[in-house]
Order: sequence, then C-alpha cells, then structure tokens
Amino acid sequence: MSKRAYPDSVWYRRFGKRWLPLENASKIFLATYSTVDTKVYRYTAVLYEKIDPIKLQRATERAFDYFDLYRAILRRGIFWYYLEESNLRPKVQYETDVPCSLLYTHDYQGLLFRVLYRENRIHLEVSHALSDGNGALRFFRGILKSYFDESLNIDSIMSPLQHRDQMMDAFSHRLKYQKSEKLLDIGKKTIINRKEKSFPIYHIKDILTLDGRMRVTEMQCKTKSIITCAKAYKSTITVFLTAIFIQSIIEHMPQKYKDKNSVVSISVPVDLRRFFPSETARNFFATILVSYGSSEDQSLLAICESLTKQFEEKITPEKMEEKIKKLVALETSFALRWVPRPVKDAVLKIANYVNNKKITASMTNTGQLLLGEPFDEKVCSAGIMSSAIRPQFSVMSHKDIFTITFTSPYVSDNIQKSFYNRLEEQGISVKVYGNIVYGKNAKGTSQVDHSVYPDVSPRYDSISAFQWLLSISIILISLEKIINNAIPWFDLSLRFILLIIAGMWGVVLAILRKKRNPNKVLLYQVGIFESLTLLWDLFSGWTGWSLNYALPIITITSIIAALIAARVSSLKIGDTLLYLQGVALIGLIPFIISVLGWVQPVWPSIVASTFSLLVFLYTLIKYWKELKIEVLKKFHM
Repeated sequence: MSKRAYPDSVWYRRFGKRWLPLENASKIFLATYSTVDTKVYRYTAVLYEKIDPIKLQRATERAFDYFDLYRAILRRGIFWYYLEESNLRPKVQYETDVPCSLLYTHDYQGLLFRVLYRENRIHLEVSHALSDGNGALRFFRGILKSYFDESLNIDSIMSPLQHRDQMMDAFSHRLKYQKSEKLLDIGKKTIINRKEKSFPIYHIKDILTLDGRMRVTEMQCKTKSIITCAKAYKSTITVFLTAIFIQSIIEHMPQKYKDKNSVVSISVPVDLRRFFPSETARNFFATILVSYGSSEDQSLLAICESLTKQFEEKITPEKMEEKIKKLVALETSFALRWVPRPVKDAVLKIANYVNNKKITASMTNTGQLLLGEPFDEKVCSAGIMSSAIRPQFSVMSHKDIFTITFTSPYVSDNIQKSFYNRLEEQGISVKVYGNIVYGKNAKGTSQVDHSVYPDVSPRYDSISAFQWLLSISIILISLEKIINNAIPWFDLSLRFILLIIAGMWGVVLAILRKKRNPNKVLLYQVGIFESLTLLWDLFSGWTGWSLNYALPIITITSIIAALIAARVSSLKIGDTLLYLQGVALIGLIPFIISVLGWVQPVWPSIVASTFSLLVFLYTLIKYWKELKIEVLKKFHM
C-alpha cells in the first residue's frame, strides 16, 4: 500500500482509491460507540421561514462539493480504521427519527453525516469519528449560506489554504518535529496520580428510557441575561452555567453519597485550535475535568470561584501540549502499532470505561453561529446537542438567543428542572422545548413544548411482543396435543415443544433488552449457540443430541423469534430483511445433516429445515425489491 499523497492533497493512494488514516480521537469514538451513545452530534439552525427541501438539497450539494472530508466513508483495516473517498452524494431528509440516532455501524458504508429538516429547522448530524464541532460548524455554515444565497461564491466561506489543510491530522502535525510521550511514562504518571488522596466521584444512576433514545431538553433565553449574570459572579458563561449544573446535580444526589463527600466531576472539551492554530476540519480537541465536592460551600459564588481557578490552571498551552503528547503516544507506540484492530478496540473500550469512572457529567460550549451579514438576520436561533451516555448539556448562541440543550439517557429530568429553576431565580426567563420519551415516569417534571421534535414511536412494542409470545406458545402446545392425537406414531415430544417455547421467550426478551437491530443480533446468536451446543456434545462424550434435537430447536426458535422481533419493531423492513434471510439460510443446515444420515430421528431436522425454507422463500418473493436495494447498499455495489 503506497502512502504517497496526491498533489495538493493529503489523500493517499490505495489500490486506485484515495484514503486517509484516522487521527487518535476518531479511533476512540469508533471503538466505544453504542446504540445509546452513538457518538453523533447535531447542529441546528432555526429559521424564520419554513424550509424548502429542494433548495436545501442544492445548498447541501454545493457545500459538499467543496468540503473534501465529508466525501469520506469509514473502512476497517487489519490494524486501524481509515477514511476512503467515495462517490456517494448526500440526500436531504425530513426528520422522522430521534435526535442523534445511530449513524455508523460496522456494516455501514455510507456518508458520515446527514442533513435533516423539519418545519423551520435545519439539522446537521455528524459522526464524531469524522470531525469535531469546530470542523462541522464550518460545513454547516457553508450549507446555510448556500441556502440563503444560491449565487454565493462558496470559496468565500473558507480560507485559501483550507481546501488542503481541512484534511490534516493536526495531532500528528503538531508533534511532527517533537518527541511524543512514551506509554510507559504515561503509565507511571497515572500510578503516581492515583496514590494521591481523592474523594469518590459521583455517578448519576437512574432508569434508562424505554428504547435507549435520549431525553432532549432544550432551553432558550436571552444572551444578554446570561452574560449579565455571569459577570455578576465574576466568571465566564462556561463557568457560570457549569456551576449551576453542579448545584443541580448535588441537589438530587442521594444522602449516602453526600456523606462520603462525593465529588461532581464535569468533563469539558477544549478546542486545541485556540492554542495551536490549524485549519483542520478533523478532530483536534482535548478534554479537561473540573470538579467540586458535595460537602463544600454550595453557594453559586463559591462554586464559580473554584471553577474559575481550575479552568485557569488546566487550560494553558503547556497543559494542552501535554495532552496532545499523550494522545499521539498511542499511535506512535511500536508495541501497539502492529496489534490487530479488534484487540486495539478492546483495549480502547477498557480505557474508555476506566476514564468514564472519573466523570459525573459533561458540558460543551460551542460559542456563536456567526454567519455574518446579511445571513445572520435570516436565522432566529442556533443550537448543538450530542449523544449522551450520561447527563450533559451543550450551549450555543445566535445574536440575542442563547440555547442550552440537555441530553440524557435517563427518563428522569429532575436535574434539568432544577437547572431551569435556578436560571429563573437569577431573573433569566427561559422557554423549554423537548422530545417525547417512553418508559416509567416518562412524562417528566418540566412543562415542555414537544412540537419541534418528531413523535417517534418506541423502537420496540413490548406489549405486542408479549402478546405474540403468549399466542404462539399456546398454539405450539395445542399443536403438540392435536398432532399426537391425530398421528400417534409421529410421537411429537412435549419436551421438544417446551424447549422451543423457552428458547423463543429467552431470545425475544434478550433482543428487546439490547434494543438493537433484532435480526442482526439474532443472526450472531444463532451461530454462537449452534457452535456451543456442538462443542458441548463433543467434549462431554458424543451422543448426537446436539444434531438430533439442539440444532432443530435453535433453528425453529430463532426464526420464530426473528419474525416476532421484526413484527414488533419500528425498524424499516430493509433494516432487518438481510439478517432474517441469513437466519433462515442457517436453518437449512439440519436438512443437510439429515441427508448425510448423521441424525436419528430425522423428523426434527426435516421440520426445522422445511420451516426455514418456507420463511426464506416467502421473504424472498414478497420483499424482492427491498432485498435488491439492501444488497446494493450493504455491499456498496
């Protein structure tokens, strides 16, 4: 593989295609994303007029043609992920899903952003593996300016060097002529720091939303009122709002954690371009932690003073340089460079888990939208939000509208309500918007306007799932009685039926709990379960029970479970079709085994394979068009 860059570009050549290695931050996002924490963030612009989708499509394509980075798709190599240039084109969509829904999965080969619209709102959702907030904001500005003025020369949006420099890995470039820190030295410093006395970090625990979606609470107020209050406490806006956030968290902290003087630790991202000028549109940021003890003075002034001191101490060029060295050490380590990617992913997941133990919540301050005249007058407000594995808030302003957006994986909105009340106590008038979530106590405690977000049905209808499971269980037991009475010599075993029912319930309930693509999960489960039963039979002294009964039971159970899961899921048929067909094809294995004469009795294998074949043919005939589209999409044909 040649690493020779193209002229006037940082793309490299790979088998006739252009590619880029990922920078450090992107690798962590790809190793640790989930259906709850999707590693997707969203910019929103609220206009004074209803969105014209055709005009927005043209504007998106114009901006897209100039921003090279956004043409990339993610590919997986043996040792690392990498970006590859594609010929795909963006398609503007009407917003129908929950905010920041999953954008990238391991079998996804599409663009790493989406442009959405709803009424008078334009959204840009971006995978954090592609770009940080600063880089995406430039792309978003390009879309908005092109939307407002189709005659605009889009070159004016970007600096002359940015066409090349937007693709640069700023982490590696920064340390190109400097020595990065060794992993061994980092480990020694970590051990020394852990020996220092510290209080336990408080972790917020609550009931997750029914289908894993975020609870979004969007608060809008006047920018001047926020600035005035922050100045009254001799702090910045970031410090002032973080202090109120800490107060709100401690207010709802259980007493047992207060008795231990648990610390509220807030993660705050820092744009490294502030200290090390760069035009890169890729990830170039670090994070710091600021904290405050639950047993300390809880006055807002005391918290602001403490946070101000911590920000001044931690956000310095020297401290940021040190963080860059630590991040680059992972990539430059000879020991890790030749470790296969799946192993690196596992290591990064462990490291991320350990790092999360230090964090209570997060906040992000993106600053202003800043389109410039005459475009600023066409936008009412702007905001940003990010997927959340823990409660967090993000802030952004446009002219005199300041938007604070909370995202949380939990049903409860007690912290958000407390934050709202504290703003009101400061004389700040706040209007609240939010999405609809489902689950126990999902209504929340705040008076929220839900009209600006789509009402998305739960990803899975649990009640329907239980009804289907119960109905099929009754049918199977009744069928056993009818067949044995009508055909005594067939001798259909009740134990066989009960095992199918038990397996069916177990698999469906596991899928509902995981809240992922049901048939994708099931396809993996079938392969694992069948392999384990064969190994169990083999190593316990082969008796053939795995082939005679276990494989047919797993086959029938999995297909019934797949049909139920697809039926009660709100996913599109295309999202589940290929995996359902895969499960049905695996179900033909018992037939092959029976033809080879490896099973006795034969009827369980024949029943299982016949059922699998019928399901395969039914889905193939009924959904032929959808199947062709999915094959083309999945295999990038």
